[in-house]
Amino acid sequence: MLKIFESAIVGVFVTSVGVFAEESNQAVTLVNDYSIVKDMLEKIGIGEQGIWKIADFDGDNVVALNFSVKTEVDRTDPEQRGVDDTVYNFKPMQSLPKEIGQLKSLRKLILDGNILSVLPDEIGNLQNLKYLSVQNNRLETVPLSIGNLKNLSYLNLRGNLIRDFPETTQNLKALEFLDLSNNRLKALGTELGGMYSLKSLFLKENPLSTLPQTVTGLKLKRFDVDYAGLRKMNAELKEWVKANNDEDFE
Repeated sequence: MLKIFESAIVGVFVTSVGVFAEESNQAVTLVNDYSIVKDMLEKIGIGEQGIWKIADFDGDNVVALNFSVKTEVDRTDPEQRGVDDTVYNFKPMQSLPKEIGQLKSLRKLILDGNILSVLPDEIGNLQNLKYLSVQNNRLETVPLSIGNLKNLSYLNLRGNLIRDFPETTQNLKALEFLDLSNNRLKALGTELGGMYSLKSLFLKENPLSTLPQTVTGLKLKRFDVDYAGLRKMNAELKEWVKANNDEDFE
């Protein structure tokens, strides 16, 4: 957030940082994506120079943020041979600043490998978000506002502590990929049946005893679940799971 002081407004000029009013005698507060991310980084404890490491811009708009704690080295790249397998980008985040919800042009958000226990409700304001990955954190819940992400096509919540998946996710009509593997889900509701576009669904390593009947209406290309634990399914559901599950059956 920036402030400028000028004597009288006679026009505007545009810079890479924002739009400035010329000659005003009042303080003008300028809020743009760069300043929003800068403030977020200050709260997280990352210097401003980190912006260029984690953010992708389209003009003045931030379209992607990668807060992944570590990056695996590409061994096929000759320039990366001889270096450590993992590059640690910064310390794990304990919380994601609520200002994330102000980045209206954001399309991709990666938060893998942090120690987040919650996501802010403001994440539901990201109407242009298409890709959200929060793998290997400590999430116990998923905010109800996630159901507002009407353009979301990829959601990866693998490796958390999630016990309940909100019914509002049935509004994710554009969702094509959902990974809830390695959580603490004991049951799923009818919300899965509302995800008409879903093509890939991963549910392994959860204490699930059954699945909602609504999954039989999904046209999946990839489906993975621990079949042995599903002991409370009717005959129709059992046949559907066997026919669609990636796991081999005798």
